[in-house]
Amino acid sequence: LKAMWGLSPEASVNYETFAKGIHPEDRAYVEAQVAKAVDPNGDGSYEAEFRVMGLEDNEQQWITAKGQTFFDKENRPVDFVGVAQNI
Repeated sequence: LKAMWGLSPEASVNYETFAKGIHPEDRAYVEAQVAKAVDPNGDGSYEAEFRVMGLEDNEQQWITAKGQTFFDKENRPVDFVGVAQNI
């Protein structure tokens, strides 16, 4: 993920960093997919294709991402596992 987002291996990555790297034209779409994935009334799945702009190198790339949210007994999102691939 760090390489796709144009970050150094030492860079810290959290959701804010992830969101900053998403191309501005694709940000609303990706945020909607994330909201769907953490909705306790859904199945927790996440799938999206979008552009990223390298945060340190400003290189644009297309990414495909898939993941799954896991919920606790109170139906709150507690974990997320996923993959992202440069396409």
